[in-house]
Amino acid sequence: MPRRARSHKSAAESFRQYLQELQDENDVLTITKEVDPHLELGAITRKVYENDEKAPLFENFKGHDRAKNNGLFRILGAPVGLSKVPGQKLGRIAKSLGLPSTASGQEIIQKINDAKKSPPYHRKKCPQDP
Repeated sequence: MPRRARSHKSAAESFRQYLQELQDENDVLTITKEVDPHLELGAITRKVYENDEKAPLFENFKGHDRAKNNGLFRILGAPVGLSKVPGQKLGRIAKSLGLPSTASGQEIIQKINDAKKSPPYHRKKCPQDP
């Protein structure tokens, strides 16, 4: 069976794309050391928000067997935090809205205001819905 061509999704439409773009811009830090998800993970993320550091991508959690899930379970901290990447202070926020990393605060506010004026999405009922 032939493979279907993948359409390019923006970072706002695809978490994988968002994460890839952060990696391409050197704005994510992969943490492979075991962390406790109860308090330690949150404390690290809070420090990242306070200091505008790279978004931490946690891959190893206390009480979680990494080998069993083939690395499929990860947590990204500070996904919309501020960045120290030159010219991209608001880059993560901009990406989450479908804007380029270099978008200004005004552009971000305009995008949010435009979204407020958009009609709501209608829920599609699936056969397995209750």
